[in-house]
Amino acid sequence: MKKPFTQPSSFPPLPEKQWKQKIQYELQGEDYNEKMVWESLEGIKVKPFYHPDSSSQNLADSNQIKLVWNIAVNIHGKDNALLNISKKQKLGVNSFILHLEKGELSIDEILENDTNFFLQGSLTSIEFLLKDTLMFNSKMSSFSILLDPISQLVQTGNWFENQHKDIAQTEKLATKFKELSFKNTILIDATTYQNAGANIVQELAYSTAHAFEYLQHLDPKLVEFPVFKVAIGGNYFFEIAKLRAIRILWALIAKEYNLSTDCHIITQPSRRNKTLYSHHNNMVRTSLEHMSAINGGANTICPQPYDFLFRRKNDHSDGLAINQLLMLQHESYLNEVPPPVNGTYYIHSLTEQLSQKALQLFKQIEAGGGLIKQLVTGTLQRKIKESAQKQQRLFDQQEHILVGSNEFMDTTERMFDKMETSPFRNPNPRKTLTEPLLPIRLAEKWELAKLKQEGWKPTI
Repeated sequence: MKKPFTQPSSFPPLPEKQWKQKIQYELQGEDYNEKMVWESLEGIKVKPFYHPDSSSQNLADSNQIKLVWNIAVNIHGKDNALLNISKKQKLGVNSFILHLEKGELSIDEILENDTNFFLQGSLTSIEFLLKDTLMFNSKMSSFSILLDPISQLVQTGNWFENQHKDIAQTEKLATKFKELSFKNTILIDATTYQNAGANIVQELAYSTAHAFEYLQHLDPKLVEFPVFKVAIGGNYFFEIAKLRAIRILWALIAKEYNLSTDCHIITQPSRRNKTLYSHHNNMVRTSLEHMSAINGGANTICPQPYDFLFRRKNDHSDGLAINQLLMLQHESYLNEVPPPVNGTYYIHSLTEQLSQKALQLFKQIEAGGGLIKQLVTGTLQRKIKESAQKQQRLFDQQEHILVGSNEFMDTTERMFDKMETSPFRNPNPRKTLTEPLLPIRLAEKWELAKLKQEGWKPTI
């Protein structure tokens, strides 16, 4: 007679020291740290395995039952906003970032849409909305106003008018929209830092300093529940940890002002690693970046067409980009599971280290007078340039690979005849208060050389 099956006892847990000894034995005398540990651009040493013996217990897991995020697209006032919103809603989009220009969009056009709207633009265009506020009524909770004059300085080198007037106007508008029960009023657009070449610690520190400037210059209650807009790069696990670190850093500051520790995170793919040649690889890159955003806890995710560098906006490319996120929702079921990264010692370790390093840099920024002062003196721009140059050297030396650009190139591919728009910045300088932070892609130099071989001449 066969014995009944019994469940075997679980394997006994092994201490970290024993695992490390086993790895050292398999290395046959080679140095463990030299062979198995690598250092990131942020100075974080990444180990081959992570164990509870050396894990900090300071970072509690989220109680979130499942991952929830909205798909958002950008709509510009000069476009046919109502038609574009209707078309995108049919594709599954449930949030819209409306970029306003004075007088180009009437709120009554969009009030009938049951969706979330983020209204962004110059201070003048936002002020123009106040005449329509009585039309919102009970729909106020569906709208967020995104005020961010500091980003105007970061991106263009100039304020809208000047610092004093812009801050005063921001406080006036934020106060009014808060009274009208809008969900959010302050934006911290951190995409510029990443796209200009900042490493992740710099991104986190500058984003935190950016938010802290508003707490210093405005009534802190107006900065409660801010929106962080973040660019997601290709370092998958580090980008997950980055989003988690943003929430930790904001919570640390918010507690000091007795504010809610919650915030809203909007993400979009980075420009840094996108390529003109072998551009279909951009779809793979953005898919992974969206997964980082989802697992990192983003609230709203913006898709990016794979051909945005050289082709004008078109329904085909927009639809493909939206479908990437729909597939992650409805076919990969990433909106039906608890955050998979909860309980992972590696992500916890990365989050803690990034948070600590960013907090240290944030304190240095504040000791140096704060973000605005460091922008005016050029200190921040210099630090980001140093980071960008380091990344560029790794790309040029093929230590950082972008498939189709610096490795596995299709030497027969031609792009000259396909370009509807130029993917390169206009080099004409103009007078600014500070040096603006400009986006620069890793593959630009190589692409320019190849295009010139094809007979392309840049227009200035």
